[in-house]
Amino acid sequence: MIEFTCSKCGERLRVQDSAAGRQGACPRCRVSLVVPQPGAVNIEIAGPATPVAAPPPVVSYDPRLHHELPNQQRQKHRRWVALLIVGAILSSPFIPKFPLWLGIGICVLCIAFFVGPLRRIPESLLRLKNRSGWDRGSRVVMYAILGGILITSGVYGFQMKDAMAEAAAKRAAEEAERARLTTEANQKVSELVATAIQKLKAGDVDSAKQSAEAATRVPHATANNKARQLVGMINRAKDVNAVRKVMMDLRDEEFQILKNEQRLPPQLSSGYDVLDKLTKEIAVGQTDTVAAAREQRRLAAIQAQKDAEERAKREAEAARKAEEERVAREAAAREAAKAERKRLLDSYIAVLTAANVQLVDSVSVGTIAGDHWEATLTVKNLWHVRAYQIRLQDAQTLWEAWASIASPRNRDKARIKIVDLRGNEVGGSRLLAGSLIWVQKD
Repeated sequence: MIEFTCSKCGERLRVQDSAAGRQGACPRCRVSLVVPQPGAVNIEIAGPATPVAAPPPVVSYDPRLHHELPNQQRQKHRRWVALLIVGAILSSPFIPKFPLWLGIGICVLCIAFFVGPLRRIPESLLRLKNRSGWDRGSRVVMYAILGGILITSGVYGFQMKDAMAEAAAKRAAEEAERARLTTEANQKVSELVATAIQKLKAGDVDSAKQSAEAATRVPHATANNKARQLVGMINRAKDVNAVRKVMMDLRDEEFQILKNEQRLPPQLSSGYDVLDKLTKEIAVGQTDTVAAAREQRRLAAIQAQKDAEERAKREAEAARKAEEERVAREAAAREAAKAERKRLLDSYIAVLTAANVQLVDSVSVGTIAGDHWEATLTVKNLWHVRAYQIRLQDAQTLWEAWASIASPRNRDKARIKIVDLRGNEVGGSRLLAGSLIWVQKD
């Protein structure tokens, strides 16, 4: 280690031997210094030190003279401090003690910095060693502000936690009150339903209906389905339309039992004699009317079925006739095409015969793509011994004769195909147009 003193403020400095000859700054007065060589330093505590030997010409800068952490360590320290403070602030609603005590600890360290015997503790924990007075003071103020922010967030966290606990307690109280009201309401509904059932058994329908309707209107009640069923049964027992609707939906066997034996089916029975008596009176009085309506509905259903069958028959007959017409049209089209093909073939053969063409052995006619007529000409072996240009001219002449017969208005729709006696294609029209003629070269 090299030990020397600042020539301006007398600060005692200590650096590694590898820093000899390098330039730096005094951490107290910031004056520029050059580290002397080992063995050439005279240490004086009270005054500036003068090196015995002249310093070498090397004046490179060495940041280790600042007695500070390297940049990477300082950034890591700042990052951890920032994460700790941010984490403490964010955790304040859940763990308010953490930011509160952390802020108190930082404030205590800031206060201890101004107490001489305790200064070493905050200097070490807050990284204040070997810094100038202004830098130390500004950092202490910054830490004090952060401590105050942490204390404030901790206090706010306690308040928020108390508010959340109070809100939870309020919700729990409301739910308990709601459960109590629901229990009491359901108990009251049960009492009213029991009273309505007793009144029904006693034959007092109006009072029973009032009790059942009162049970359906009890606030906070959730078990009032039985009361609604009672109200529905009482209303149906007095409603002529409701009884008639049920009677219309009965099976024929059930309706005959009701009509002949005057016995209520399960669909109309309520289980209470007084209601069944009222329903029976209505049902018996409406038996003839409902029977007529049921018979009319039956006849209407039969007529609808007949109409559907007739409609199906008409549709089937129409489909059959349409199919027959389609088959007839297709047959007529085939016959017309056959006749047209025969006419064209006869006309072409007549032209070839009149021209005394000796090269063609046979001719057949067909269609391509619906409206393109193609004549297939089978040529004799004499075709192959003729020169290429002569064969090409013969093919063009054969096509012109065919085009004048098959498609005089649009001659390119007339096509020819020339094959030898073995069926090999040796010439004809190209794909693009019928007038583009080719023949096989020699």
